[in-house]
Amino acid sequence: MPPGQSNTSSNRDVISLVVVFLALLIVVYLIQGTFKDNEKAADQVSQPEGTKENVIVRETNLNEVSGRERLPIGFPTDVPVDTSAIVESFSANYPDRGVTQSTVSFSSNKSQAALFSEYATFMTNTGYDFGQSGKNENLKTLFGTKDGNDLLIVFPINNSVTSVQITYVERK
Repeated sequence: MPPGQSNTSSNRDVISLVVVFLALLIVVYLIQGTFKDNEKAADQVSQPEGTKENVIVRETNLNEVSGRERLPIGFPTDVPVDTSAIVESFSANYPDRGVTQSTVSFSSNKSQAALFSEYATFMTNTGYDFGQSGKNENLKTLFGTKDGNDLLIVFPINNSVTSVQITYVERK
């Protein structure tokens, strides 16, 4: 082979390799861009949209009030609560739905069974309708309806301490 032909052939090989290399770089770049777009789309899909519901939450500052003032706004006055042991007290008003949820939680030295019995008796005596599954002794939950409003009471045990969590839902 003449020396000129070998260089031309060699130059073509180098140019071909450079073109192939650039083509590979472009393909890799496009693939990475596609994966990034897919990741962004997946992130956008997995992020929940914020609610646009009108809600007004009022948390009771337990350090500034005492006695029945520790109960949340709208909480029924006849429901027995150990106000000195309240650990959480708030109300959530949904004006667009005409509903107010009032929730209070407190600790008790009484047993779960004793509290369940006490509140079941209270709800029965004050006219709450339990329906078919509103009184669940196994789960220690009570759910009753009276005048279109709901009362839910649960008795969780955490670190050997029984709590009472009461939620009242008032419909206007």
